[in-house]
Amino acid sequence: KTASAAAWGYSDAICARFGVTDVWLRQRKSRGDIAPVQEGVKPLWWRPWLVFELLHPDAARRYEESLPGPDGDTDGEVVYRAG
Repeated sequence: KTASAAAWGYSDAICARFGVTDVWLRQRKSRGDIAPVQEGVKPLWWRPWLVFELLHPDAARRYEESLPGPDGDTDGEVVYRAG
């Protein structure tokens, strides 16, 4: 990753993008709601989807449910086929 490509996941960029504070991120981390991509590395880097999912759980669930499953279906059922 280049520095510019990874910069959008750093704490300050995530806070600006989602309108949250660094304190909010740290609280969510301490509660176990979210984890940085790599512990112990500063500055912390977050996955934007996980922040979005915390802020908008219903929208995130609807989006994930609309994605095709492994066999291309969007109904969320798992179908096993034998030879």
